[in-house]
Amino acid sequence: MTAIRLGFTVGGEREVGQEAVALLPDYGFSILNLNSVELGVYAFNTRAIRCCGRVDFKRVGVLRESRILGGVAHDTVVTDILASEFESPVVVPSIRASLDRTSASAG
Repeated sequence: MTAIRLGFTVGGEREVGQEAVALLPDYGFSILNLNSVELGVYAFNTRAIRCCGRVDFKRVGVLRESRILGGVAHDTVVTDILASEFESPVVVPSIRASLDRTSASAG
């Protein structure tokens, strides 16, 4: 598998949602060895669209009237990020630190 497409709903505080969105590609690229991570967000959810942009997801298209909610058709904004555009903020540094501690205790 080289890519994954996700749709999500994150409730609660803005910082929690942004951290969750930032960790998705970190895990996907660092652990699953993916090349691309896609997020789909309802077009009316401007806060989520801005959140994706803040963590460097790029808008790549719109799935027109892709969902019917309460009898109303809604578009889905598709964003993605590529492995080549991403630098791991958590997973890779954590693995390196763990390896360093293991090497230090063994030596």
